[in-house]
Amino acid sequence: MKTLLVTSLCAIAALAMSAGDANASPNPRVSWATNGAGCRLETGSDAKAVVSASTGDISFASGQTGTIRVICPVSGLFANDAAGTSVNSLGIEYYDTDGRASACTVQAYLNRMNRGGTEGGGTITAYDNSTGTANTYVATSAPWRNAPGATVSHSFNFDTSFYYIEVVMNRSTTACNTALEGVSLSWAAAF
Repeated sequence: MKTLLVTSLCAIAALAMSAGDANASPNPRVSWATNGAGCRLETGSDAKAVVSASTGDISFASGQTGTIRVICPVSGLFANDAAGTSVNSLGIEYYDTDGRASACTVQAYLNRMNRGGTEGGGTITAYDNSTGTANTYVATSAPWRNAPGATVSHSFNFDTSFYYIEVVMNRSTTACNTALEGVSLSWAAAF
């Protein structure tokens, strides 16, 4: 009886821990990710932007409007897929206090550049929050935290190409704000 009780309690504890782990991350199959601070502000954007030392977010500085462009280099070190061939989702986590309205917007572009210089590469996939596609709103204390995804149909090859994600944040009024939390590449539907 004592053995059955101990075994049952261990099984219940194991189930509780595995359920907790499954809920701890929105996508356990992330192959590559970086927070906003791991990206680089494009020239001309730095005067408009604030990078939070405590969270790594990038947002508009107080009173600033216009466009912030951020470049996030993608390394060839994929955590769950060494070749990168199975990546099928571009993820971006950001805040947009006006939601799908157009005063503040966020776009993300996964780009490829040829290493040999024979051609320029181009955009592999893109996400635009003003279209409202692939948005999943995550409940948090801040409004409109977004964790969308865009489909990636590309076989990554770091021998022939460089990859980067460009994030473009627009703000036409100080009544709203956007903040980039981070970007990711996943080998399953991210969000």
